[in-house]
Amino acid sequence: MICAIYARVSTRDQSVENQLLELRAFCTRMGWQVYQEYTDQISGSKSEKERPAFRKMFEDAAKRKFDVVLVWSLDCFSREGDMQAMHYVQRLDGCGIGFKSYTEQYLDSTDLPGTYFPHCHAGQARTAPALRSGEGWSRPAPDPKGGGPAGRSCQRSD
Repeated sequence: MICAIYARVSTRDQSVENQLLELRAFCTRMGWQVYQEYTDQISGSKSEKERPAFRKMFEDAAKRKFDVVLVWSLDCFSREGDMQAMHYVQRLDGCGIGFKSYTEQYLDSTDLPGTYFPHCHAGQARTAPALRSGEGWSRPAPDPKGGGPAGRSCQRSD
C-alpha cells in the first residue's frame, strides 16, 4: 500500500518530528511505502486554503498518487468541526483513498469494519486542546452544605 503521511502542529514552537517518527515506523511495520510526508505548522481550525501541505495532499489524492492518508490523530487532521472533517474524509473516499488515524484505531477506512467512523468524534477534535489543558466543560464543585458552587451561597445574606 502506498501511504501519504499528514502531520500538523499549531505553532512554530512545536515540531512535527515526533509524529513523523512514529508514523514512519508504523508504515515500516505495515509494509507500506511512504509516497510523501505533508506537514503544516498552522492551526487545524484553518481552512484547506490556508494549509498549503493539506491542500497539496488533496491535489495528489485526486491524482491517486497514494492509497491511504495516515495521520497521528483526527485533531491533527482537522479541527474545523464535524461536518468539515467528514467532508474531508469523504473527499478522500471519493478519490478511492483510505484514511487512518494512528492513535485512534477505530478511525480506519482501510479495514472494512471501520469504513465509517462516528462523526461525533470530529467535534471532539475541535475541543481536544481545551480538554487536554484541563479547561473545557468543568464546573465549580458544589458547596458541601447544599448551596451553590463552592464559595457562593444560594441564600440571601441581609
